[in-house]
Amino acid sequence: MRTPQYASRLIYMFSATAMAIFVVCGFLLLGAAGSIADDVHDRDVKRLVSNAVQQQIRIVARDQSQVSNWADTNDAFGETINMEFVTENMSGWLYPDFQIKRTIILGPEGETRLNIDQTRTTEPDKAATTIAAVQDLIGSARQLWMERREPEGNGYTVPEDATRRGAELYAADIRMVDGQVSVVVAQGLVPDDGRVMSADNPHIMVTVRHLTPAIFDAMSEAMGIEQFALVRNTSKVGEGLKQLPVGSSNVIARWQASPPSTTIWRSSLPLIGVILLIVSSALGFLSYRHSKTISALQRSEDENRFLALHDALTGLPNRLQFDRSLEGVISSGGIGRCAILCIDLDRFKAVNDTFGHQAGDAVLAEVANRITQVVGDTGMAARLGGDEFMVLLHDGADDASVVETSQTIIDSVSREIMFPGGSAFIGASIGVAHWPDDTSTAKSIIRSADEALYQAKESGRGRVCLSTNDAPLAPVLVNEKVERAAA
Repeated sequence: MRTPQYASRLIYMFSATAMAIFVVCGFLLLGAAGSIADDVHDRDVKRLVSNAVQQQIRIVARDQSQVSNWADTNDAFGETINMEFVTENMSGWLYPDFQIKRTIILGPEGETRLNIDQTRTTEPDKAATTIAAVQDLIGSARQLWMERREPEGNGYTVPEDATRRGAELYAADIRMVDGQVSVVVAQGLVPDDGRVMSADNPHIMVTVRHLTPAIFDAMSEAMGIEQFALVRNTSKVGEGLKQLPVGSSNVIARWQASPPSTTIWRSSLPLIGVILLIVSSALGFLSYRHSKTISALQRSEDENRFLALHDALTGLPNRLQFDRSLEGVISSGGIGRCAILCIDLDRFKAVNDTFGHQAGDAVLAEVANRITQVVGDTGMAARLGGDEFMVLLHDGADDASVVETSQTIIDSVSREIMFPGGSAFIGASIGVAHWPDDTSTAKSIIRSADEALYQAKESGRGRVCLSTNDAPLAPVLVNEKVERAAA
């Protein structure tokens, strides 16, 4: 006969068994939730890292394209090299503004025609090691150039937008160059004036930008992960680190692993007695970690889209956005008349030489702010690079208003500019062209404004010069234009 004590023991055993099953189920649920969280987090972080690395490649390709997608660059590398152009627009620009460590120009037969190390032009044969390391990229860039060219008359034309996603004309990768992890971009030179070219192989421009710890720190902060870096691939990986191969060479992305499962266990163990609360905590944490990663990815993608159309230093629209806006105005024809102001700063080089590039950056940022304040909602101001700005005026585009706006810009820029460690007085010269008065296409109106700017500088700087339809190579100085309008 079963006694009450026996029944009690059965109840205790059942309760203990139920509690044990409950606890085991709780641990199993926590283990499953943690594993899912780790997998989702790891997959999203790897996608985030891959996008960030590709963005670094796109940034270097975009910076290089400001020289490689330029008709003047093609002209500079004829039978003889225009070293004045090289000094002003390559060695004096690519490293100071974009930190491009090495720039190499290869001729149609693969011969090294130019080798720039930072700001110094060195012997071509010193580029042999770098060229050998990226020979595959050079070949791919040449093949892309040959495949994308289109027959035109007795020659070929090449699409001008070499960095458009999905139709890139460059070949790029993450490589070890000079012992450092670097972005390497190779692209055939493309003129931006639509000229017909011969069937010969193109000149190839190769640029190398070292990825520094400061760049890794910025990427790490943007992605929300710790200890991020691109390093040479070795068989040994540090404890607690994750890695992802990048590029086609022996380079990997490495970062500190932060598995959500660890936090899930620590935060959920006190609540193991209630299974619903345990499941809710696990799923809530999973959602939190997942949404945080997605938010970081979205922020990164938004920043990438912004950087693609804006100047990183001043926040102004860049050349790409300016060209698109101008093309839109011209193609729509809705505003009737617009003016292009090509602005170049006077005495700006002295600021860099005297106070350094940090002070120069501060001056450029303040100049951008002053130009924007003058233009207001009457148009759009953009920075093309270096100390060159451009303004599209769609309101108040008559001669008198444009002259007044231009002079106001010069007066504003010429006021003293304060920055940490000193102050400077600079100036500005402005060339102006009108659409459709002076020309009918976007590229030609920009060229007319640039020619007018050249005339303004030749006439003493600090001047405004307007292009004319009947004499585009001899723009009219502002005082002559005003007198002519008054007459």
